[in-house]
Amino acid sequence: MADRTQPAAAGKGTTAGDDMEALKADMAALKRELDTVVKAIKDLGDTAVAAAKRQQGAAVEHLAAEVQSLAAEAGERGRTQVAEIEQRIRAQPLAAVGIAFVAGLLFGGLRR
Repeated sequence: MADRTQPAAAGKGTTAGDDMEALKADMAALKRELDTVVKAIKDLGDTAVAAAKRQQGAAVEHLAAEVQSLAAEAGERGRTQVAEIEQRIRAQPLAAVGIAFVAGLLFGGLRR
């Protein structure tokens, strides 16, 4: 039977010092790989942040354009309503005066 107290690699002429050097080299390689992974993750995070900022800027620009469009539409509707009211007043001036009088009485009564 083989002697189990000696390492299996002992037959190949390796020593504990060689194993320690190999372990140190492996640890150094692992540290370099870990540093590379950490840098890649950091770069990925930076890229994601930059992309999010670009998307946010695009969203803000889109919202600003939409608000301008809605404001223009509201202004146009307001002008249209004013024009319609002016036409009604010109078509029926006595009714307009009567409506204004009643509205004045209502507001005056609410103020008291």
